[in-house]
Amino acid sequence: MGMVRYGREVSMNPIGQIAEGSVAREWLDQAWIAICDIQPLTTAERQDLFLDLKASKVTNGGWDVQTAMVAMAYEKHLQERPWWHWGEYEYWRKLYFSGLRPTGFSPKPDPYALQPEYDIYQYTTLQQMKSVLASVGLEPPKKAITKGVAEMIRGDSKLFMEAKRHICLKVKWREFQTFLYTIEHRASSRMLLSMANKENPLQLVNYEPRLESAFMDAALKYNSKQVAPYWPQAPHHWISTWERFTCQGGIGFNP
Repeated sequence: MGMVRYGREVSMNPIGQIAEGSVAREWLDQAWIAICDIQPLTTAERQDLFLDLKASKVTNGGWDVQTAMVAMAYEKHLQERPWWHWGEYEYWRKLYFSGLRPTGFSPKPDPYALQPEYDIYQYTTLQQMKSVLASVGLEPPKKAITKGVAEMIRGDSKLFMEAKRHICLKVKWREFQTFLYTIEHRASSRMLLSMANKENPLQLVNYEPRLESAFMDAALKYNSKQVAPYWPQAPHHWISTWERFTCQGGIGFNP
Protein backbone atom coordinates (compact mmCIF):
# COMPACT_ATOMS: atom_id res chain seq x y z
CA MET A 1 0.00 0.00 0.00
CA GLY A 2 1.48 3.35 -0.98
CA MET A 3 1.92 6.32 1.24
CA VAL A 4 -0.70 8.34 -0.59
CA ARG A 5 -3.32 5.76 0.34
CA TYR A 6 -2.77 6.24 4.04
CA GLY A 7 -3.67 9.90 3.77
CA ARG A 8 -3.09 12.21 6.71
CA GLU A 9 -4.83 11.34 9.93
CA VAL A 10 -6.13 14.81 10.61
CA SER A 11 -8.90 13.94 13.06
CA MET A 12 -6.39 14.52 15.88
CA ASN A 13 -3.61 16.24 13.92
CA PRO A 14 -0.74 17.00 16.34
CA ILE A 15 0.96 19.60 14.12
CA GLY A 16 -0.83 22.51 15.76
CA GLN A 17 -1.17 26.09 14.59
CA ILE A 18 2.00 26.80 12.59
CA ALA A 19 1.94 29.04 9.55
CA GLU A 20 1.65 27.39 6.15
CA GLY A 21 4.84 27.72 4.10
CA SER A 22 7.13 28.17 7.10
CA VAL A 23 10.23 26.01 7.52
CA ALA A 24 8.79 24.54 10.69
CA ARG A 25 5.52 23.66 9.00
CA GLU A 26 7.25 21.95 6.09
CA TRP A 27 9.23 19.75 8.47
CA LEU A 28 6.19 18.94 10.59
CA ASP A 29 4.10 18.14 7.53
CA GLN A 30 6.75 15.78 6.12
CA ALA A 31 7.29 14.15 9.52
CA TRP A 32 3.57 13.53 10.03
CA ILE A 33 3.10 12.12 6.51
CA ALA A 34 6.04 9.74 7.02
CA ILE A 35 4.97 8.66 10.51
CA CYS A 36 1.53 7.79 9.12
CA ASP A 37 3.38 5.34 6.85
CA ILE A 38 4.89 3.42 9.79
CA GLN A 39 3.16 0.15 10.62
CA PRO A 40 1.90 -1.18 12.95
CA LEU A 41 1.15 1.90 15.05
CA THR A 42 -2.18 3.18 16.27
CA THR A 43 -3.17 6.79 15.68
CA ALA A 44 -2.36 7.61 19.30
CA GLU A 45 1.06 5.95 19.04
CA ARG A 46 1.84 7.89 15.86
CA GLN A 47 0.89 11.12 17.59
CA ASP A 48 3.17 10.30 20.54
CA LEU A 49 6.12 9.50 18.27
CA PHE A 50 5.49 12.67 16.29
CA LEU A 51 5.40 14.85 19.40
CA ASP A 52 8.61 13.32 20.74
CA LEU A 53 10.44 13.94 17.46
CA LYS A 54 8.97 17.43 17.27
CA ALA A 55 10.28 18.17 20.77
CA SER A 56 13.74 16.96 19.77
CA LYS A 57 13.70 19.09 16.63
CA VAL A 58 12.69 22.25 18.46
CA THR A 59 15.25 21.67 21.21
CA ASN A 60 18.20 20.97 18.94
CA GLY A 61 17.37 23.36 16.11
CA GLY A 62 18.65 20.92 13.52
CA TRP A 63 18.55 17.29 12.58
CA ASP A 64 20.95 14.95 14.38
CA VAL A 65 20.07 11.28 14.79
CA GLN A 66 22.62 10.97 17.57
CA THR A 67 20.83 13.35 19.90
CA ALA A 68 19.65 11.76 23.11
CA MET A 69 16.05 12.85 22.59
CA VAL A 70 15.80 11.18 19.19
CA ALA A 71 17.35 8.00 20.55
CA MET A 72 14.92 8.05 23.46
CA ALA A 73 11.97 8.52 21.10
CA TYR A 74 13.10 5.54 19.05
CA GLU A 75 13.65 3.40 22.13
CA LYS A 76 10.26 4.34 23.53
CA HIS A 77 8.19 3.73 20.42
CA LEU A 78 9.97 1.30 18.07
CA GLN A 79 13.03 -0.44 19.48
CA GLU A 80 11.09 -3.27 21.12
CA ARG A 81 9.04 -3.77 17.96
CA PRO A 82 11.54 -5.23 15.47
CA TRP A 83 8.62 -5.98 13.14
CA TRP A 84 7.88 -2.25 12.62
CA HIS A 85 8.29 -1.06 9.08
CA TRP A 86 8.14 2.15 7.10
CA GLY A 87 5.90 1.42 4.13
CA GLU A 88 7.90 3.46 1.63
CA TYR A 89 11.17 1.79 2.67
CA GLU A 90 9.59 -1.65 2.29
CA TYR A 91 8.32 -0.69 -1.16
CA TRP A 92 11.86 0.16 -2.28
CA ARG A 93 13.40 -2.80 -0.47
CA LYS A 94 11.21 -5.18 -2.48
CA LEU A 95 12.14 -3.40 -5.71
CA TYR A 96 15.82 -3.56 -4.78
CA PHE A 97 15.79 -7.33 -4.22
CA SER A 98 13.76 -7.84 -7.39
CA GLY A 99 16.53 -6.16 -9.38
CA LEU A 100 15.61 -2.46 -9.54
CA ARG A 101 18.44 -0.88 -7.57
CA PRO A 102 18.21 2.91 -7.39
CA THR A 103 21.24 5.08 -6.82
CA GLY A 104 22.31 5.34 -3.18
CA PHE A 105 19.84 2.76 -1.86
CA SER A 106 21.37 -0.46 -0.53
CA PRO A 107 19.12 -1.98 2.13
CA LYS A 108 19.71 -5.07 4.17
CA PRO A 109 17.07 -7.81 3.85
CA ASP A 110 14.26 -7.49 6.40
CA PRO A 111 16.03 -8.57 9.63
CA TYR A 112 12.81 -9.68 11.29
CA ALA A 113 12.41 -12.32 8.55
CA LEU A 114 15.82 -13.85 9.35
CA GLN A 115 15.72 -17.66 9.65
CA PRO A 116 18.51 -20.06 10.75
CA GLU A 117 19.05 -21.34 7.21
CA TYR A 118 19.68 -17.84 5.81
CA ASP A 119 23.12 -16.38 5.25
CA ILE A 120 23.57 -14.38 8.43
CA TYR A 121 26.28 -12.24 6.86
CA GLN A 122 23.73 -10.57 4.58
CA TYR A 123 22.65 -8.73 7.71
CA THR A 124 25.74 -8.30 9.82
CA THR A 125 29.49 -8.77 10.10
CA LEU A 126 31.70 -11.46 11.57
CA GLN A 127 32.95 -9.08 14.25
CA GLN A 128 29.42 -8.26 15.39
CA MET A 129 28.53 -11.94 15.59
CA LYS A 130 31.69 -12.64 17.61
CA SER A 131 30.46 -9.94 19.99
CA VAL A 132 27.15 -11.77 20.30
CA LEU A 133 28.99 -14.97 21.23
CA ALA A 134 31.09 -13.08 23.77
CA SER A 135 27.96 -11.54 25.31
CA VAL A 136 26.73 -15.01 26.26
CA GLY A 137 30.15 -16.24 27.41
CA LEU A 138 31.12 -18.23 24.32
CA GLU A 139 34.39 -18.24 22.40
CA PRO A 140 34.32 -18.33 18.60
CA PRO A 141 35.90 -21.38 16.95
CA LYS A 142 39.64 -21.14 16.35
CA LYS A 143 39.52 -22.24 12.70
CA ALA A 144 37.18 -21.44 9.81
CA ILE A 145 35.88 -18.56 11.90
CA THR A 146 33.35 -17.10 9.45
CA LYS A 147 31.67 -20.41 8.71
CA GLY A 148 32.16 -21.70 12.23
CA VAL A 149 30.47 -18.74 13.91
CA ALA A 150 27.48 -19.04 11.59
CA GLU A 151 27.21 -22.76 12.34
CA MET A 152 27.38 -22.14 16.10
CA ILE A 153 24.57 -19.61 15.88
CA ARG A 154 22.40 -21.79 13.64
CA GLY A 155 22.84 -24.79 15.91
CA ASP A 156 21.53 -23.15 19.09
CA SER A 157 18.01 -21.73 19.02
CA LYS A 158 18.58 -19.40 21.98
CA LEU A 159 21.83 -18.16 20.53
CA PHE A 160 20.16 -17.65 17.16
CA MET A 161 17.40 -15.55 18.74
CA GLU A 162 20.01 -13.43 20.54
CA ALA A 163 21.86 -12.91 17.26
CA LYS A 164 18.59 -12.01 15.53
CA ARG A 165 17.75 -9.53 18.28
CA HIS A 166 21.17 -7.93 17.89
CA ILE A 167 20.80 -7.73 14.10
CA CYS A 168 17.32 -6.22 14.34
CA LEU A 169 18.53 -3.53 16.74
CA LYS A 170 21.36 -2.52 14.40
CA VAL A 171 19.52 -2.73 11.08
CA LYS A 172 16.25 -1.14 12.20
CA TRP A 173 18.07 1.75 13.88
CA ARG A 174 19.85 2.46 10.59
CA GLU A 175 16.48 2.37 8.82
CA PHE A 176 15.17 4.91 11.31
CA GLN A 177 18.16 7.16 10.60
CA THR A 178 17.25 6.96 6.91
CA PHE A 179 13.66 7.78 7.83
CA LEU A 180 14.77 10.98 9.58
CA TYR A 181 17.17 11.92 6.79
CA THR A 182 14.34 11.63 4.27
CA ILE A 183 11.99 13.81 6.32
CA GLU A 184 14.67 16.46 6.71
CA HIS A 185 15.59 16.73 3.07
CA ARG A 186 12.04 16.55 1.77
CA ALA A 187 11.16 19.45 4.04
CA SER A 188 14.10 21.37 2.55
CA SER A 189 12.94 20.48 -0.94
CA ARG A 190 9.43 21.69 -0.26
CA MET A 191 10.77 24.92 1.17
CA LEU A 192 13.07 25.54 -1.79
CA LEU A 193 10.22 24.94 -4.22
CA SER A 194 8.02 27.34 -2.28
CA MET A 195 10.73 30.02 -2.20
CA ALA A 196 11.45 29.68 -5.91
CA ASN A 197 7.76 29.80 -6.75
CA LYS A 198 7.39 33.09 -4.87
CA GLU A 199 10.54 34.51 -6.46
CA ASN A 200 9.71 33.58 -10.04
CA PRO A 201 7.18 30.84 -10.86
CA LEU A 202 8.60 30.52 -14.38
CA GLN A 203 11.87 29.24 -12.98
CA LEU A 204 10.13 26.08 -11.86
CA VAL A 205 10.04 24.78 -15.42
CA ASN A 206 13.86 24.60 -15.32
CA TYR A 207 13.83 22.16 -12.43
CA GLU A 208 14.49 18.67 -13.73
CA PRO A 209 15.76 15.95 -11.39
CA ARG A 210 18.71 14.26 -13.06
CA LEU A 211 17.76 10.75 -12.06
CA GLU A 212 17.13 7.52 -13.96
CA SER A 213 13.62 7.41 -15.41
CA ALA A 214 12.85 3.90 -14.13
CA PHE A 215 13.55 5.00 -10.57
CA MET A 216 11.55 8.19 -10.98
CA ASP A 217 8.62 6.22 -12.41
CA ALA A 218 8.69 3.93 -9.38
CA ALA A 219 8.90 6.90 -7.00
CA LEU A 220 5.96 8.67 -8.59
CA LYS A 221 3.97 5.46 -8.64
CA TYR A 222 4.27 5.32 -4.86
CA ASN A 223 3.50 9.00 -4.42
CA SER A 224 2.60 11.13 -7.43
CA LYS A 225 3.48 14.33 -5.54
CA GLN A 226 6.87 13.19 -4.27
CA VAL A 227 9.76 15.64 -3.86
CA ALA A 228 13.48 14.97 -3.50
CA PRO A 229 14.85 12.74 -2.18
CA TYR A 230 12.59 10.58 -4.31
CA TRP A 231 13.40 7.35 -2.44
CA PRO A 232 15.18 6.57 0.82
CA GLN A 233 18.89 7.41 0.61
CA ALA A 234 18.42 8.97 -2.83
CA PRO A 235 20.74 11.74 -3.97
CA HIS A 236 18.88 14.96 -4.62
CA HIS A 237 20.25 17.44 -7.10
CA TRP A 238 19.49 21.09 -7.57
CA ILE A 239 20.39 22.92 -10.76
CA SER A 240 21.98 26.39 -10.62
CA THR A 241 18.57 28.07 -10.28
CA TRP A 242 18.54 26.91 -6.66
CA GLU A 243 22.09 27.80 -5.63
CA ARG A 244 21.24 31.16 -4.12
CA PHE A 245 18.70 29.48 -1.85
CA THR A 246 21.00 26.67 -0.71
CA CYS A 247 23.98 29.02 -0.15
CA GLN A 248 22.28 31.14 2.48
CA GLY A 249 23.46 29.05 5.40
CA GLY A 250 20.97 26.23 4.98
CA ILE A 251 17.41 26.04 6.15
CA GLY A 252 16.97 26.06 9.91
CA PHE A 253 14.03 25.10 12.08
CA ASN A 254 12.39 28.11 13.74
CA PRO A 255 8.87 27.35 14.93
